[in-house]
Amino acid sequence: MAALTKEFLASDAWRTEANALGEKLDYPLWSDDMLRASVRTTLSAAPAQQDHSQGVWIFGYGSLIWNPLLDYDLKKPALVHGYQRRFCLQTRFGRGSPDKPGLVLALDEGGRTEGRAFRVRPDNLEHELFLLWRREMLSGSYRPLWLDGEIEGRPSPMLTFVIDVNCGRYTGPICPEKKLHMLLTGEGMLGTSLDYFTQTLASLRNEGIVCDYLEQLEQDLNTAAARRAAPGHAKGA
Repeated sequence: MAALTKEFLASDAWRTEANALGEKLDYPLWSDDMLRASVRTTLSAAPAQQDHSQGVWIFGYGSLIWNPLLDYDLKKPALVHGYQRRFCLQTRFGRGSPDKPGLVLALDEGGRTEGRAFRVRPDNLEHELFLLWRREMLSGSYRPLWLDGEIEGRPSPMLTFVIDVNCGRYTGPICPEKKLHMLLTGEGMLGTSLDYFTQTLASLRNEGIVCDYLEQLEQDLNTAAARRAAPGHAKGA
């Protein structure tokens, strides 16, 4: 099992491991040229009030909170409106595999999300964003987007990643049983979907963030896991 580190991203081991899956992966990966072009396009689309000379705020709502891998100088409470955390992105590498597909979080439309904002310094901005794009955009499952959010209660533009509903891995309103099955069984080169869920929920609690969606999902997962462990449960059900 690999660890997701800056060295891992810089060495491009992420793409190497994914390419090793060949046709089993079932979707193309973005080249570094595509990633760099996307970074430049995203920076050029920044709102007028965004001053790159002061750095860029990155909004984290999932694993970025507990493993940001960013060279940042400030971290603050943040809030975005119009998007909510959802386990709606199927993955076949990372926290899943072709044989054991998993689920990871994305921002889907609706509601609001409390998270953390990380300010990336301007002196190394493009390099830091390129590594972030290697992490988040390698398969083009997200859309990098500037959102008008709040940092410590003050309006501020933030850069984040929302689900691309046309990417082919977007599950939409997945049936509860299938969602729980994928979270309990998904496993890939970075570990299990369940560990990803557990670490995310623990980090939110440590930060004082209450997410009703994840809290309820934890109860559902515990119930489903107990049911699977009960005598007579059909294997693979």
